[in-house]
Formats: sequence, structure tokens, C-alpha cells
Amino acid sequence: MGFTIQTYQLLGLPPLPNIYVTIKGSYAVKKQLIPAQAGSTYIITFTTYFQASLEDPVITQKDMCFSIQALPNPAVLYLIIYDYVKGQLDPHQTLTFIDD
Repeated sequence: MGFTIQTYQLLGLPPLPNIYVTIKGSYAVKKQLIPAQAGSTYIITFTTYFQASLEDPVITQKDMCFSIQALPNPAVLYLIIYDYVKGQLDPHQTLTFIDD
């Protein structure tokens, strides 16, 4: 499961090739207690891999993490992770993402 950043162009430069982004199915969840608030949060950590396509070797990778208040179903957690990654890669929502 992953997504492709569609070919795009920056400031008149030649178009950049598609980039495939995935977490390769691995993430970790750690519960963090917050005594002052009598509650907890969950820290989600994962590694994001960047490739030219799904079949190509990894170009680079980046460790990322974020926190959530409630732990959702694992299938929903993947969507939350990918939405987080997309937001980090494109905070101004100018890129086109194609989901698998």
C-alpha cells in the first residue's frame, strides 16, 4: 500500500519523475500516559520509503512520527498515517497524489 506523487514541474525546470511513497506495512504504536490530563496519547512511528516506482529500489527513507488521542482500527490507522505523510510532503496541497 502506498501512493504515487504524480510528475510535476517546478519553476520551469524539466518535469520531475513520479515518486512512489510507502511505509512498507510497518509501524509502531507506543502508549504515552499524561498524568496531568488523566489520559493518554499514542505515538505512531514509522519509516517512509521513496522509490521511482513500487518495483524500483529505495531512493531514500525518512523516519517519521505523530501522536493521536485514540487508537483506531489498524486498517484506519494506515489511512491516517498516509494522510499525515501527504500533509508533511505537501502542506500547501499543490501536488497530485495517486493512491494504490
